Amino acid sequence: MNRVGDMKTCSRCHVTQVVAVFGSNAARPDGLDEQCRPCRAAYGREWRAAHPETRARYVATTRSHPEFKEKARAYALSRAFGLTVAGYNNMVLTQCGLCAICGKAETRVHKATGEPFRLTVHHNHETGRVIALLCAACNTGMGQLGDSPALMRRAADIHEDR
Repeated sequence: MNRVGDMKTCSRCHVTQVVAVFGSNAARPDGLDEQCRPCRAAYGREWRAAHPETRARYVATTRSHPEFKEKARAYALSRAFGLTVAGYNNMVLTQCGLCAICGKAETRVHKATGEPFRLTVHHNHETGRVIALLCAACNTGMGQLGDSPALMRRAADIHEDR
């Protein structure tokens, strides 16, 4: 409906701007928010500052709720890797809860809860195929080497020659 170069006036700051500055809103006839993104963000900040108790109640009943966290985790695993929570848990059991490279449990812990993080899903970035579960240290190391088997072999050869 809106073309590149089309203009719209923000209902808050009253500045006429290109439509790319406006968020989408399917309920509006033109499909765009009434306010530009900077004004919409400012309004949100002002509302949260003026209603801290409502905001705290919302956060306590949604994002920090265990059910929400599990749904978000399931969605993230599915979207990023095509993996179900059951599939991930099966991999954890198969690997005895240990990193596929170093054979150790995850040592990184969550600052707020003190709980250890879950093992990271290592996958082929070109094909998307899930390979194994790794601890953060091994996953970071592989990432720093660009997930290149040749570089990993060279690093291992250099390490063994010392």
